[in-house]
Amino acid sequence: MAPSRESSGSGTDASSPPGWLMDAAMARIHEGFLPKEAQSRVLAGPGRGQRCSLCQHAIELGDVGYEVGTLQQGTSAGHLHFHVCCYRAWVKACGSMPRGYSRQPAPASPGTETKRPGT
Repeated sequence: MAPSRESSGSGTDASSPPGWLMDAAMARIHEGFLPKEAQSRVLAGPGRGQRCSLCQHAIELGDVGYEVGTLQQGTSAGHLHFHVCCYRAWVKACGSMPRGYSRQPAPASPGTETKRPGT
């Protein structure tokens, strides 16, 4: 088997995510919305309208979606959902993070704070 080479950035490699998606993945990791390490439990299946954890668009019925099990707090039932290309961008971004990188904790989502009326 011949060794594979990374794309030189020409955009012709179908398995390489576009630069803007890589930038988005790096930003979501830095902001604490995505884990900085790829997870080992990944399931693939038809989209069911879930919101992609990277691009925030719905994973439609005709799309293939990835569900990633994670221990990160703040995710829906411990799972992340991705379009195929978004998952590839996240995995590649995880691989490019410096070894000792420490990200910021994710800010609280609006509406997660439970406050009783009149308090």
